[in-house]
Amino acid sequence: MTVKVNAPKHPDMLEIKLYKMLNAYRKAIYKVFNDNIDLKAFSDAETKESQISDFDKKVDKVINKAGGISAVSHKQMYSYYNKALELSVNQANFAVDLQQYYYGDKTMLKFLQDNTTDYITKYGEDISLWLKDEIRTNYLQGGSYTNLVKQIKERIPVDTRKAKTIARNETGTFVGTMNKKRADDLGIEDGEWIAVGDSRTRQSHKKANGKQFKIEQGLKIDGEFTQPALPINCRCSLKWVIPE
Repeated sequence: MTVKVNAPKHPDMLEIKLYKMLNAYRKAIYKVFNDNIDLKAFSDAETKESQISDFDKKVDKVINKAGGISAVSHKQMYSYYNKALELSVNQANFAVDLQQYYYGDKTMLKFLQDNTTDYITKYGEDISLWLKDEIRTNYLQGGSYTNLVKQIKERIPVDTRKAKTIARNETGTFVGTMNKKRADDLGIEDGEWIAVGDSRTRQSHKKANGKQFKIEQGLKIDGEFTQPALPINCRCSLKWVIPE
């Protein structure tokens, strides 16, 4: 006889919060650009290099805040995870003392946070590098400020899509990794893959719906062993299968 318990699912509200933080981060980089770059003064080479140098220094300060974004988002996700887990196991008539796992979680949490910080930093650096390249290209080709603004506005939707992808993937990675670790902490060996099943769900993930697997190994999908929520843009979730 077994009991199936829902592991915490993808935290949609926290994904939105992280996306908003990334959106503010992106806007801050563009603001530094708007506040420090005046193409009308670029006819003077010394002024041009000075402006780009000032932009570099100030945008670096914005990018250095990536660690703060990551720290806040992970604190929120960890709080969410514990509350969601406690609610789920209580509904299944189990009792879990989550406090006893806190110190064991710290190493994993630092690893996840460092990886997210690197990802967010790279996102900011990519925007900054693109802006600098466009500045130089526009100047060398004798382009107008209006043309540069047009190019930037065309680029913005790309950056916002990337921010959404980061937010979804990082919250999903957090929950997927925590589910695997907590199952190990609790001695739970088996899980069941639960797919969303809508038009956005991968066919391979729809086929995986309801399949049981060893959590330590994961389920083999598309040639690789993985966990629900860990593949890019995966919205699947996990049920723990607990022997009574």
